[in-house]
Amino acid sequence: VTRPGFTVTLERGVFKLGEPVEARGHRRPVDDFFRSLADLQQEKAIAVVLSGMGTNGTAGARAIKAAGGLCFAQSPESAEFPAMPTSLIHAGYADQVLPPGDIGPAIVQYLKYSSFDAEGSAAARGPEILQRERQHLSDILAILRTHRAAPSAATHGTRVAVHAG
Repeated sequence: VTRPGFTVTLERGVFKLGEPVEARGHRRPVDDFFRSLADLQQEKAIAVVLSGMGTNGTAGARAIKAAGGLCFAQSPESAEFPAMPTSLIHAGYADQVLPPGDIGPAIVQYLKYSSFDAEGSAAARGPEILQRERQHLSDILAILRTHRAAPSAATHGTRVAVHAG
């Protein structure tokens, strides 16, 4: 929600209340905000589209998705005005569609298990993530080798060859 006739964007990490980006009659304040969020936060951008009329937010969500960000839509059946979340869903930009009360916890869950470090860089943690994934793969291969060595009655003696490259 913003002051009528104005738009909110992000510049250098600060909210900026300014003149509308588009001409009168074509104003899309949610799109303007989402685009500025995508420009600033890139793959760390998270958009939430709640109850509202029209398609405002969908074009901005496209920018967030193009930057690698995440988009949530309120479930239309829980929205007083379902047009905005429905537009996002139909455009294919909604990563998750949830009732409003579930969106916050879903974002927290996503952030808890995301690969971003304190500075938000997944690339900085690449070697650590790769090592962890290699360990998981080794654990899985060890389990498969154990089952291969001692066939169960369910496999009827069928042996599975597992090769680690």
